[in-house]
Amino acid sequence: MTYVLAIDIGGTNTKLALIEPVGKVGEVTSIPTDGTLSTDEYLHSLLNAADKVIGDHKKVVDGVGIGIAGFIDPLHTKMTFNPNIAWLEDVPIKDYFSDRLGLPTNIEIDSNAAALAEAIHGNGKESRRLLVYTIGTGLGGGMIIDGSILRISNECLGDVGHVIVEPGGPQCAAGCKGCAEALVSAPALENFADELRKEENSAADKSTYDGIKLKTPEIIKAAKQGDLISIRSIQKVGRYLGIALASISPVLAPDNICIAGGVSEAGQTLLEAVRSSFLEIAGPPYAKGVAIQKALLGWQSVLVGAAEAFRRCAPDSLLRYGI
Repeated sequence: MTYVLAIDIGGTNTKLALIEPVGKVGEVTSIPTDGTLSTDEYLHSLLNAADKVIGDHKKVVDGVGIGIAGFIDPLHTKMTFNPNIAWLEDVPIKDYFSDRLGLPTNIEIDSNAAALAEAIHGNGKESRRLLVYTIGTGLGGGMIIDGSILRISNECLGDVGHVIVEPGGPQCAAGCKGCAEALVSAPALENFADELRKEENSAADKSTYDGIKLKTPEIIKAAKQGDLISIRSIQKVGRYLGIALASISPVLAPDNICIAGGVSEAGQTLLEAVRSSFLEIAGPPYAKGVAIQKALLGWQSVLVGAAEAFRRCAPDSLLRYGI
């Protein structure tokens, strides 16, 4: 049996694991996607982590599949735009790893990778038009049509995370005002929870607010334990995502929508809010028969998809529209 070393470079953390051909994920290593380091220092720490993950398996590792948030160049050699990790823009990541590890390397956009993984190994196996949204530090979307990645611009579906869901709302890192990413992401969830804690503290005339903003995993854990503020915060994210999906579905006509990324671990609390909002807003021709569910592979979908993208990176396997 052979493996692919998969690397998922997100806005907050970078995860690595060996992936089997059946999509099974080995032990996952995580390091911070640390913008306080120089680019060379970050890449060096990532290379060290990759060496440790490969360990004694070098002879049975076919190559390296990297999923990265943002846009990539047409040759899949580097990330060209992502305001959340702008310090990695135009860095020749593909050559860096292929040269130093001595292994062929492919780069794919994380949302495309998540969609590909879900189509092959997850809840999108029976879908002809699968749309996958990944909710993490940012919000991205990828689509698989009849087994192929749909590329509209910048080697991806386009920046569907930036459809406007609240005109005049908060500004995202890319400068959009009131877009989905500003209101559907881990930072947005953390802000909602913090705001609600402040409001409750003020309304009850208490002095219990400690000023410490909870992180997304803590909010999700608290919600599963019944914490009402955490539940309401997740529902708020879900409602905005439902608006985004209602806005994009008349254009893309998905038959199945899967939600991936770290925030998807909120499970039914998130999904029920998404479905309710989507069905309330989307017209019947665009909502009828559309399944909305959690990605089966969850936060591991990008790792699995990066490996699958490596395995099928021949140019004639890709469906391209536009530039």
